[in-house]
Amino acid sequence: MSDPRKALPKDMREKAEKVTMAFASQVVDLLENVISEMVTAMSGEAPASAHRAAAKPAAKPAPKPAAKPAPKPAAKPAPKPAAKPAPKPVAKPAPKPVAKASAVPTPADNHGDIKKRIVAALRKARVPMSVEQLNRVLGSKTTDLTVPLQEMLAAGQLAKTGVARGTKYGIA
Repeated sequence: MSDPRKALPKDMREKAEKVTMAFASQVVDLLENVISEMVTAMSGEAPASAHRAAAKPAAKPAPKPAAKPAPKPAAKPAPKPAAKPAPKPVAKPAPKPVAKASAVPTPADNHGDIKKRIVAALRKARVPMSVEQLNRVLGSKTTDLTVPLQEMLAAGQLAKTGVARGTKYGIA
């Protein structure tokens, strides 16, 4: 990409550079004044009036190089808030009673309903289906089908074809 300034005649480029440098110099002067007033205000002295800043000449004959900013004064540490009283200990709720072993469902019972729905969907489709297709038909998530599908494959109820995302499941 070419520099658009090079398309201008030499005298116009020089004029544009002078105007730009004068503007930059004015911006630097203004920033120096603002920073100086802020430092003065922070140190507790009376701030310099804005009229003094306006009394400076508008443009300087030659641009000066940017000076290094003055070192920042050391910040005073903020006072620490008063310590809060320690929270009172809260009584823990009593542990819930553990259900008897006979009331806990077996892993096969946990997925019984979803397994029946998978078989029904595969029979209705009459063709092998991917997990994504089963999710759409059953209104489920992939994580809901992973374990039941593995159990059904291990039990020989389903047949699997393909690998990874191309895997399809059908009735064995």
